[in-house]
Amino acid sequence: MRKMNWKLALALAFALSLMTTACGGSGSQKLEEVDGVTKIRVGTTGLTVHAPLYIAEQKGWFEEAGLDVTLEVLSGGAAIIPAMLNGELHFGASNIPSALLAAQNGIDLRAVAANNVSADSVDDVEFLTSAVVAPQDGPIDTPADLQGATIAVNGLHSVGDLTISLAMRELGLDPNDVKFIELGLPEMIGALEAGRVDAAWVVEPFLGAAKAAGMSPVLYNWVEARPGLPIGAYYATADFATENAAVVDKFREVVDRATVYAAEHPEEVRSIVGMYTKVPEAAANAMALPVLVTSISRSGVVAIADEMLERGSLNSAPDYDSIFALIYDE
Repeated sequence: MRKMNWKLALALAFALSLMTTACGGSGSQKLEEVDGVTKIRVGTTGLTVHAPLYIAEQKGWFEEAGLDVTLEVLSGGAAIIPAMLNGELHFGASNIPSALLAAQNGIDLRAVAANNVSADSVDDVEFLTSAVVAPQDGPIDTPADLQGATIAVNGLHSVGDLTISLAMRELGLDPNDVKFIELGLPEMIGALEAGRVDAAWVVEPFLGAAKAAGMSPVLYNWVEARPGLPIGAYYATADFATENAAVVDKFREVVDRATVYAAEHPEEVRSIVGMYTKVPEAAANAMALPVLVTSISRSGVVAIADEMLERGSLNSAPDYDSIFALIYDE
């Protein structure tokens, strides 16, 4: 039933985006240039992982490249992709599963810059930004306890539940009897405290807040699914990328520059995250930081697609290379 509801929801989202265009939304990705500067709109989810965008904006690197950037925060990839389709955004951050689902539904995207991958090991504590958490005094203490549990994620058939399932399989567990429900990331702690769910998937900066509220990590789903697993990227529609190759190149160059800088200056990441989120300074200073990268592995994309095929999220293997070739590291 979850598969049918997800496909219906996705279809409705794309249909709504097209209706918005027809009814007077911005409706076009046509670029506006003023005095040699190109205006672009970029969708983010406002999480720690997108700090490079805010660093680049703060330091004037987009401006140096001739780009006037507006950063717009949306709820997730499922909202960002339709916003690119209807012309509200030129570029958007999203996770790998959302891009693969879009391809299955006839939406042609191109990954134009890489974003983040999972840590290399569960011992890399400073880079464990994603975890399934549960109350410290509750019945869930180990990954095995998640079998039969109700777990909250911020989107069904997306990077949360897919990597949880993949991680459980890697640990020899059966994820098929796990019930996933959808909640917004800010709602997770309250749902756990109220007993509405048994466990919840959170990412930074919410992971630190969950720990402070008495929740314990039970499964580090990203890294336990696969070390170095590709998680996110920045996308444009295929048509926009083809018609505006020079702008795409400029955007990628700035993002890559900012990504390398952010990886080398964690203190600046913590500082700027506190500026564009509501995370208190103490929490920002204590939180784990994402593994920021300028390229991802093709084998990692295939591993995600294979899990989506296994769970019925995808009907057939999409053309990975047409989407991600620009940011492969191999």
